Amino acid sequence: MHEYLSRSYWAEGIPRDVVAKSVESSLCFGLFDGSRQIGLARVITDRATFAYLCDVYVLEEYRGRGLGKWLMDAVQSHPDLQNLRRFIL
Repeated sequence: MHEYLSRSYWAEGIPRDVVAKSVESSLCFGLFDGSRQIGLARVITDRATFAYLCDVYVLEEYRGRGLGKWLMDAVQSHPDLQNLRRFIL
């Protein structure tokens, strides 16, 4: 997760401890191929009225297989993210 985010345009150079702290306070959805993490979607939310979707990615070599759509379906169907007033990206 840190390896990808630290080279992304939106979080380039982000320290590992900052990524770890952000994950602790978020609702995270991971994509895995065996034990290898190949994607992520992170949601910052109060689980009552508001959610912010961020840090969404699928590794380049896994793109084009519908995994991003599948990941977003999992996010959108999560029970804690239903009936919110605002869900933003």
